[in-house]
Parts: sequence; structure tokens; C-alpha cells
Amino acid sequence: MTTMEKTAVDACGVPAGRPVDPTPIFDALTAAAVGPIKLAAIEAMLWIESPLSPTLLVEVLAGLEIEGKLYPGRISYHLGVLEEFGLIEKVHRRRVRGAWENYFFFTD
Repeated sequence: MTTMEKTAVDACGVPAGRPVDPTPIFDALTAAAVGPIKLAAIEAMLWIESPLSPTLLVEVLAGLEIEGKLYPGRISYHLGVLEEFGLIEKVHRRRVRGAWENYFFFTD
């Protein structure tokens, strides 16, 4: 063992090759990546079986106990993250009072 390896192991206090249970890591990552708004949006799309816009999701999710106020911009952010993950995609967009309203649904 080199001095660098010995120092790294000694500094951490963990012997090399010790098995690590990834479950807590994945649980924390899942909670951070998904969160209540993203999960509620996914559930709403599954339940309604139709593309939804952030504006429609605000109406659908209005009765849920989610920390903070739900507004289209907040929902749009979370839908964008789900789109980056490849779970949903923009399937339609229309002009509404000079702005674009995007509709999202699950990717094939």
C-alpha cells in the first residue's frame, strides 16, 4: 500500500474494500430528485390519462397539502426537470394571451 492510499484509508477510518449499502444513498437521491410536486404531477397525468399544462396542474393539484403556493411557474420548473430526466415530453403548445402554454405527457 502506498503512502497516499494508507493516508486516505486512515483519514476516513474505513478499511479498503468495505461493502457499502447503497439503499440510503438511493433513497435520499430519489427524495431529492422526485419530491412531492413532481410525484403529484406524474400521478395526475396517470390518473387523467391526458397531457396537462402547468396551469391545468395548478387546478388539479389545488387541494393537496404541498408546502408553498402552487402557481404555473413553479409547476413548469418541476415539469422541466421531469422532461430533462426523459420521463415526460412536450406534446403540444398553444398561444394563450401572448404566452405559450406547453402540454406535457409521458414519453413513449
